[in-house]
Amino acid sequence: MNEDCLSSDGKVMREKRIEDMVTSYIAVHCGLRGLDPKTLEVTCLPGIAAIFDKRRAECSQLFRKVTHSKEVKLVLKGFQRRYEECNPRANKIVLPYGYDLALLSRTVPENLQLFKGKDAEVLMQRAFVCQVMGITFLLRKSEHIIKKSKHEDRKTPLHRNQIVFFTRGQIPIAYKDIGNIEAHAVVLNVKFAKADQSGYGRRNKHIRQPSTPDTCTVSILEKYIKTTRDQYKCTETDGVYYLPKHGDLSLSILHKIMQNTVASCGVKDFGKKVTSHSLRYGGATMLAAAGLPHYIIAIYGGWSPDSKSLRIYTKPSDMMANKVSRHMAKMAKEESSIYFINDAYVISKGRNTEGKQIAKW
Repeated sequence: MNEDCLSSDGKVMREKRIEDMVTSYIAVHCGLRGLDPKTLEVTCLPGIAAIFDKRRAECSQLFRKVTHSKEVKLVLKGFQRRYEECNPRANKIVLPYGYDLALLSRTVPENLQLFKGKDAEVLMQRAFVCQVMGITFLLRKSEHIIKKSKHEDRKTPLHRNQIVFFTRGQIPIAYKDIGNIEAHAVVLNVKFAKADQSGYGRRNKHIRQPSTPDTCTVSILEKYIKTTRDQYKCTETDGVYYLPKHGDLSLSILHKIMQNTVASCGVKDFGKKVTSHSLRYGGATMLAAAGLPHYIIAIYGGWSPDSKSLRIYTKPSDMMANKVSRHMAKMAKEESSIYFINDAYVISKGRNTEGKQIAKW
């Protein structure tokens, strides 16, 4: 491909013009809005490139070339230095929130006080399911949680019909039969989002783990769907976290639950570092800690493993999906997140805190 490409209005765009547009985009978001240049480099720009790929735009390859050019890298590096001067390193740390913390969240007294009345148990279960979904499927906030908005028309990012259960014979289970017919596996159909670097969305699978039913993703989702369907008449077109009379799960409530859980470990001043993105971060950290191949983590999280052919053709086998499910269930029984929290604390406070354990169950 030569250095020319066509814009939407049919005019010829040269590489230099695209470069100017990219640097202007960086200047607006980093200079005026104060965004972290790393966010633009690893999420926004690859996300735009993925949209070009999806639309098979002629400028997709040229756009990727420009985003990796020396000039763009220098602009990003300059804004990064400025950003680090204005934002201390400790303020940028996001804690990984693992499956073990999700289990702990159901027993923290401060969390139990958030829900009262006859529906308190199912509301707590809903928050727990949200954490499990974010961790085991490595979901972004925009992929499963409704954002706070002033507008009444807020689109639900994840519906129940995007969760498909299968029998051992790979036959899909109808929504009305979920929980009545034992599922062998569950597949979550994640729609393509702007930040998704895969460019195609993804279909993540988990397989039932009979030896650990209380931490098995299939069992937890199966029980939740059945309970909310039978007792609250939720339909398959409803949002996953939607309940009649209660609406959707509030992001602020989710954050309170997660922060209270981390604070209960002895790090009260560090709990606010936990956000909904910590679920995705925690899931990826758990898989990396298990030594799973990088491309498997990339597939489950929708990251680009820097290989177009791998992104299009490589799919995890049932054997690998079973290993992912088994490890997620196993890690929930171990104190894995405590090590991640301590590591983050040491990084934020400096070398003199090395060797000190600041959090414990």
